[in-house]
Amino acid sequence: MGVIDGNSAPGDHIEVIARELVALVRSAKELHAVAAPGDGPVLERPAFVLLVRIAEHGPLRPSVAADVLCVDLSTVSRQLAALETAGWISRERDPEDRRAHLVRVTEAGRHVLDQNFRLRREALAGLLAGWPDEERAGFGTHLTRFNEAVRNRRQAAGTRGEN
Repeated sequence: MGVIDGNSAPGDHIEVIARELVALVRSAKELHAVAAPGDGPVLERPAFVLLVRIAEHGPLRPSVAADVLCVDLSTVSRQLAALETAGWISRERDPEDRRAHLVRVTEAGRHVLDQNFRLRREALAGLLAGWPDEERAGFGTHLTRFNEAVRNRRQAAGTRGEN
């Protein structure tokens, strides 16, 4: 496979997919900015991802959050401090190891997440409004299948990650 330059051979679907994945990541970041609440708290993308992971997997240790997100503990610690200051997470002693702490999403944090998810759904609905139902369903099916393949490959390699 050559460099992604738009000069790929006809039928080279991998080249097209690779180029579009780069565009998808950029689009996801742009979608986050578009879906930010106008009248509510604005969650930066890394804070949003961290808060989602804590809500999904919590309560959990900061080191586990760092592992799940594939970032170092110092990065997660800074983000956790900001989320705690905002009142969106709380810390508690780990009952299995009283030296360690667990973080969990607070009721206020769940409210912020709900608001952000609602705005994301509204933004996506607007972007996909002209798509027929079967194309939206197919897009969701293909994204799910792709993400599962990535997750399975990562698990087979013995690593963890964000998605």
